[in-house]
Amino acid sequence: AEEAAQQPVTRKGAIRVAMELALKDYVQRGGRALIVRAGDFFGPRAGNNWFSQGLVKPGQLPRIISYPGAIGVGHQWAWLPDVAATIAALLARRRELEPFARFHMQG
Repeated sequence: AEEAAQQPVTRKGAIRVAMELALKDYVQRGGRALIVRAGDFFGPRAGNNWFSQGLVKPGQLPRIISYPGAIGVGHQWAWLPDVAATIAALLARRRELEPFARFHMQG
C-alpha cells in the first residue's frame, strides 16, 4: 500500500526513502508533492534501465531475451509512455490530491 512503512534493503532504496522524507518535510512546511512509484522503465528513450542494458540492445532485433530474475517470480515493468500519461493525469487533478500524494502504478 502507498502508506506502508518502507524498509529498504539496498543503498539505492535508502536514498529513495531519504528523498521521500525530505519531500514530506517540505509538505509539512506548506509545499505539495506528488510521488508516483512504478516498476523498471522500458520504452522510447528510457535511458539507463535493465531492459535496454541487459535484456535487449537498442537498435538491434533481439534474438534471445534473458529474464533477469527467477522463473515464476513476477517483476513490475513500466512502459514509459504509460508512466508519463499517468503523471500527466494526476497533475491535471492536483487540486483534488492530498498535499503529500503517493501512488503505486501497476506495471
